[in-house]
Amino acid sequence: MIQCTNCGAQMEESANFCPKCGASSNVNSAEFSSTSELGLIRKRALEGDSEAQLELGLRFVNGEGVAQDFSEAFSWYIKSAELGNSMAMNYVGDMYCNALGEKQDFTEAKKWYRKAADLGNSEAMCSLGAMHYQGLGVKDYNEALLWFKKASELGNAMAMCFIGEMYLNASGVEQNYDEALSWFKKSAEHGNAMAMYYLGNMLYEGTGVVQDYNQAAEWFKKSAEADNAFAKAMLGDMYYEGKGVHQDYDKALSFYKKAAEQEIGPACNTIGYMYENGIGVQQDYAEALKWFRKGAEFGDSYAKYNLGEMYCYGMGVPQNQIEADKWFKESGNLEAAQKSYDTEKKAGNRLRTLFFLEVICFVAGLITFLITISVDGEIGLYVGWGLMCLGAWNFIFRKKTLDETISDAASDAVHPEYSLGNWFLRILFTILLAPIVSLVNLIKDMIAVIKTNKKLAPFKNRIAIIRATLEENKA
Repeated sequence: MIQCTNCGAQMEESANFCPKCGASSNVNSAEFSSTSELGLIRKRALEGDSEAQLELGLRFVNGEGVAQDFSEAFSWYIKSAELGNSMAMNYVGDMYCNALGEKQDFTEAKKWYRKAADLGNSEAMCSLGAMHYQGLGVKDYNEALLWFKKASELGNAMAMCFIGEMYLNASGVEQNYDEALSWFKKSAEHGNAMAMYYLGNMLYEGTGVVQDYNQAAEWFKKSAEADNAFAKAMLGDMYYEGKGVHQDYDKALSFYKKAAEQEIGPACNTIGYMYENGIGVQQDYAEALKWFRKGAEFGDSYAKYNLGEMYCYGMGVPQNQIEADKWFKESGNLEAAQKSYDTEKKAGNRLRTLFFLEVICFVAGLITFLITISVDGEIGLYVGWGLMCLGAWNFIFRKKTLDETISDAASDAVHPEYSLGNWFLRILFTILLAPIVSLVNLIKDMIAVIKTNKKLAPFKNRIAIIRATLEENKA
C-alpha cells in the first residue's frame, strides 16, 4: 500500500489514481504543482470538470508534459465520459477499438461510439462507419455508408473521404468514379490529407479522369505537406521515375526516407533497391540489407523477397541459405524464389565453365605461339596469337574477378555479355581477325621484299627471307 500525496488516503501500489480523490499516482509532483499548467488542469479535473479530465487524458495519450501512459489516459477519459462528454466517449471507444490502455473489445468500442454519436459527435459517427466498413466486429457496408453520410453532413472530412473510397472501390455501392472524385474533392477542401492522396492517385493512374502526372504531383505534395505517408512514398516514385517532375534521385530518396519514418514498407524496399544497385547513391550492400530488413519488418513482401536474395547470394551479409529460405517463404513467393535461385545457379556454373575455357584458350595459345616461334611456322603463330587474345579478351571484357561476375549474374539475373552465344561470337571475331592481321603483315613483307629487289619466295620460306632482308638493311 502507498499513501496518496493529495489527500493522504491509502491506495494499492498498482493503482493509477486515488480511489478517494482521483489524484494520479503516476505523476511527477513538480509537473503537477498547483502553479503549473498541468497542476491547474489536474485541479479542475479533480473538481469534476469534464473538459479538464478530457484534456488530462489527451496529455497522457500524447505524452505532453508527462510520460505517455494509456492506462492513465483511459482513467481520465472514463471520468469525463461518465459526465456526458461526447468527445471523451469517442476516445474511450478509440482505446477499446485499438487496444490502448485496455484489452481490445469491439463491442465496448461500438457501445461508446454509439453513445457519442447519439449526442451528435461526428467523429464517433465516422468511427462507427469505419467499424462497419472494415468489419471490426461486423461488416455492413450499408450501415457504414449511413454513418459516414451522417458524419459528412456535420462536416466530417474523414467521413467524406470514406464515402469517396466506397465509390472508388465499389464497396457496398455501384462503382462511380465521378462520385468518388466529388467526395474526395469535398474532403480535400476540408483539409483531409488522405483525400488529397486519393485525388493524386486517380490522376496518376488515370482512374476516371485523364491521366495527368503534373496535377497528380501537386496533390501528392499537398497531401505530403499534411503529413500523409503514402503521398510521400508516391512523390518518391515520381521523382525516381521523372513523372510530373524532373527526375531527381536525391529528392526521391528524401521522400522515401520520410515515408519510411512512418513505417511505409514499399518505401524502405525502394531505398534498399537504390543502395543495392547504386542508383543515385554509392552502391552499398550493407545499407541495402538494412533497408530491406526494415521494409520486411513493416510487412512488405518485396522487401522480404529481396532480403532473402541478399542472404541467398551473400550480398552485404554472410551467405545463409536457411535464412534466405525463411524470408523467401515469408514473402509468399517461395516458388519464384526457388526458380530464380536455380536459374542463377546455372548462370554461375556457366560462368565458371567460360572461365576455364578462357584459361585453356590462353594457355593453349601461349604454348602454340612459343612452339611456332621456335620452328618459324606462320600459321601456328597466328593461331596461337588468336587464342591468347581470346582468353585475355574475356578477362579484360569482364573487368571483374570470377566471384564478382557470378555475384552480378546472380543479383541482376543473367547478363547478355555472360552468355555462351556472346562468347562464341568473340571466338568468331578472333578467328576472322587473325587472317586480317596475316594479310596486313603479308603486304608489309611484300613491300619490304620489293624495295630490296628480292623475288617472292614460297610462302613457307617467306619469314626466313624477310629476316635476311632486314639484317641486310641493318648492315
